[in-house]
Order: sequence, then C-alpha cells, then structure tokens
Amino acid sequence: MPGWCGASGNASPLMTRSPSSRRGGQSTASRSAAPASKASATRTRRQTLAGQGVGDPDRAGDAVLALVDAEKPPVHILLGSDAVRLVAAGRRRVQDDFDAWEELSRSTDSTGGGVTVA
Repeated sequence: MPGWCGASGNASPLMTRSPSSRRGGQSTASRSAAPASKASATRTRRQTLAGQGVGDPDRAGDAVLALVDAEKPPVHILLGSDAVRLVAAGRRRVQDDFDAWEELSRSTDSTGGGVTVA
C-alpha cells in the first residue's frame, strides 16, 4: 500500500518505511532459523512429557458431556488446572501491557471527538 495516507491525509510512518527497516534489517534466513529451532525444542519437550500431565482424559470427557447438556454452555472453556494457570498468566501479561501503554493508546484519538464504538 505505498502512499497510503489514511483518513488524516498524513502518510503513516509504518507505511513509509521498508519492511526490513521495521525488522531491524535482519535477513529472512536469520529470522526464520530461530523460530524453527525453538519450535523443534518445544515439540521435543512436549513429546517427552506426553502422558505425564495432570489431566485425566476420562474426566475431560465427562466435562465435555456436561457442556453438551448445559442449558447455557460457555463460549470459552478451559479443561485442566494447567490450562487455567497458563491462560490466566497470559491474560495477566496482556492486561499489564494494556495498563502500561494505556496513555499512548488513548493518545491516538482524534481531538475533534467522533463516534465511540461500543
């Protein structure tokens, strides 16, 4: 989208820089090697730990059946204490980022008011 200006008529700084300058000038090869290595290590760790978790497949099945029979089932559900712990920690990290950068986030509003999306 070269030359995109958006509603303000001002060129977006993100749209005026080359993709490599936003990535710190790293080459494609050096960017793709690290994630592949990390993915391989994660896969190996999961394979090593398979079957040793705290989850009970029978209890998970019973929980799913309870959801099927629920009058008002949840849109989202976590099964297992490890899932609850990991998702809760991730949501806390996201909320911490929101809180830390709230002022900057709000600073992008138009000074002329406008319609707030619900």
